Amino acid sequence: TLAPTGSRTVWVKSCKKDKERITAMVLGDSDGNRYTPFLMLKSKPSKVPEVRAENARIRHGFGRHVWKEI
Repeated sequence: TLAPTGSRTVWVKSCKKDKERITAMVLGDSDGNRYTPFLMLKSKPSKVPEVRAENARIRHGFGRHVWKEI
């Protein structure tokens, strides 16, 4: 999707996920180095009580696969 520079909202066509949102963090430092954008999506907690408790205790609510990258 292309949007004009400086626009805050970019509308994207999707299939039945119209209310889902994504947050993108664009990072840079004082030397002018740019870093890979970091995307954040909302996800539902695990339905398995043991896994949900482990995620809350060890990973602060993040899932097993997400935590490896942080």
